[in-house]
Amino acid sequence: MARWVILSIAVILVALTLVGGTMISLARREQAALLARFTEARQQRVERVAASVAHGLATAAENLRAVARLLPHATGEERQHALTAALALIKPFHLIEVFDAAGRRRLSVAGPSLRPRLDAASLQAVMAQSATRVGSLRPGALFVSPRLSGGPPDGYYVFAIGLPGAPGGLSGGVIAVLVDTRPFFEALGPLSAEHGSRLLVLDPAGRPGHATSERLLPLLDQGDAQGTAPGWSSVLRELRAGGRGARVLDEEEVRRAGLGLEPLVAAYAPVRVDRGTHWSLATFSSTAVLQAERRAALVRRGLISGALVVCFIGLAAFIFYAARRTAVLRDRLRYAAEIEYLHEKTEKILDNIPTGILALSDDGVTVAVNRVLRERMPPTALGAPLPEAFPEAASGTILRLRGLIEQTRLSNQVQSLFGEFLALFGDEERYNVHVVPLEPRFPDTRFLVVIEDLSEVRALEDQLLRAEKLATVGVLAAGIAHEIGTPLGVVRGRAEYVLGKLGPDHSQARGVQVIIEQIDHVTSTLRQLLDFSRVKSAVVRPVAVQAVVRTVLEFLRLETQQRRISTFNEVSETLPDVAADPDQLQQVFVNLIMNACDACAPGGRVTIRGRLDATPSAVACPCVRIEVVDDGHGIPAENRNQVFDPFFSTKKKGVGSGLGLAIVAQIVRNHRGAIELESEPGRGTCVTLLWPTVASVAPREEEPRDVA
Repeated sequence: MARWVILSIAVILVALTLVGGTMISLARREQAALLARFTEARQQRVERVAASVAHGLATAAENLRAVARLLPHATGEERQHALTAALALIKPFHLIEVFDAAGRRRLSVAGPSLRPRLDAASLQAVMAQSATRVGSLRPGALFVSPRLSGGPPDGYYVFAIGLPGAPGGLSGGVIAVLVDTRPFFEALGPLSAEHGSRLLVLDPAGRPGHATSERLLPLLDQGDAQGTAPGWSSVLRELRAGGRGARVLDEEEVRRAGLGLEPLVAAYAPVRVDRGTHWSLATFSSTAVLQAERRAALVRRGLISGALVVCFIGLAAFIFYAARRTAVLRDRLRYAAEIEYLHEKTEKILDNIPTGILALSDDGVTVAVNRVLRERMPPTALGAPLPEAFPEAASGTILRLRGLIEQTRLSNQVQSLFGEFLALFGDEERYNVHVVPLEPRFPDTRFLVVIEDLSEVRALEDQLLRAEKLATVGVLAAGIAHEIGTPLGVVRGRAEYVLGKLGPDHSQARGVQVIIEQIDHVTSTLRQLLDFSRVKSAVVRPVAVQAVVRTVLEFLRLETQQRRISTFNEVSETLPDVAADPDQLQQVFVNLIMNACDACAPGGRVTIRGRLDATPSAVACPCVRIEVVDDGHGIPAENRNQVFDPFFSTKKKGVGSGLGLAIVAQIVRNHRGAIELESEPGRGTCVTLLWPTVASVAPREEEPRDVA
């Protein structure tokens, strides 16, 4: 147990360490993710504003090019009108001057919005200087002067561009326009109004524009010159080079640049007017706005950490509790496995016992049945009371079983019925029934009912009794043949001698003839006894049943005609051959047909049928089922078990020896077959032979079997 306690404490410490490390890592990742999202958002916004401003400036440049394309093709008065119209239509344009290739001012038109206080001399100097600078640029390039100061308001620039070559003295000249860029930079208003955000605008000359935050103006030259803030200097260089991007200036960088104490996010983008001409736009946003999100993230992480700690503590407690439960469960599992093994072994033993076993609950419901009874009971027997479990049983039988169960309940001892005739499965058979009480505390299985079917035992008893009779007959036959046969032969010889001396006409001749006939009768009986006790060797080979039956009926035709008995051969020609000794098979049919004829009155019918029986019950192989059926007087029920016994006969005294059916049964058994008899008084008898086919029994020579 101490080991599990130490393990639980170790688990808690490891869990807390993992939770702490994970929370720190998550905090750093989340802070970095917040800063990255904030930086990306600022960059996207600066890009959008820069695109809007660039569109306005590019439009002004395109308008200037359109005016420049018109001037070379117009006359002097038309040029004046064209420039006046351009100033009226293009609001940002306030002054347009045209210079020739030599730099001389050829035309100057001022708009009505130009303020009177404008220093005309200085403005004309800037316009002329701008026109001069155009000559150093590539053809068609736009020149933008630095921001004008001292005269016009902030936001005024001079745009100059060369005139295309054309007649009229203006070929190679320059047109310069005073442009008010403030309307184009109005889109910067939301950026400059944001709390904690500072705006920086650099014109094409790299100087701060009119929208630049005043706090940044004194830092532009100072930060760049001293190099105390390399990050700030790098941003300025990229701005002047027309670069775009975003950068985080840490606290130390910001402090050196004099921009505050919080880290700043610098997002910048160029405002391109013409190829080689651009403004630059940048915002410096404080990360203080992220503090609220950071605090919320800290609260979330704290809650998650607390929950994880509680979970790990609970897990450690569960491990400690589970350690104790595991030992108990392990013992229970071992006991359950032993019980399951014993239960399975008991089920297998009960299921393979050749005696039927039935388990009943306390209220008489069937809860279990072993294999022997399961094959004879309906599938719905489980969960059913006794009458439904034995639907073919007689009501009296069910009452006796219930009475036996009640006696067992009262005495709590085994109660039995021995050798009782009970109709459990339809026909009445002999059974031993035992009811065994079980533990009363478990009413789901309260009684075991053991049912022993004595029909097989009775059949074995009959077979033993018949074997004893056959043994006795064998001994008697051997003794009689030795002790009586020879004297009878001597007596018959002397009787024939006397009959010969007396002659047929003598008065005693008839009496001597009777003596000879009776001696012949005794001799015939002795011969039958010898035939019965010592069956001849049987040479087994394929035999066609149809042919044998046809031969026997032809042989007995005269006898049946004299008795007026009709015989019918219904054996199929396609019936497979049987494995038999032809002579002995013929003897079997002769005896059976003659017995059937003896049982029939004049006008009776004897029918021989044959069919293939692939799954017989009495012979464990494919066989032919042959039936000899008559409509005679039948055999009483009390005599049916004796018909195959030697010397038993229902014929009149002196008519039969009682050995015919006994010999038939012995021949059938010697051929590994079976014989059955069904009879009902007044309705006839059916003798059934189950004879193995050639396919199921290899041809062989039977060894002689002596009953003794």
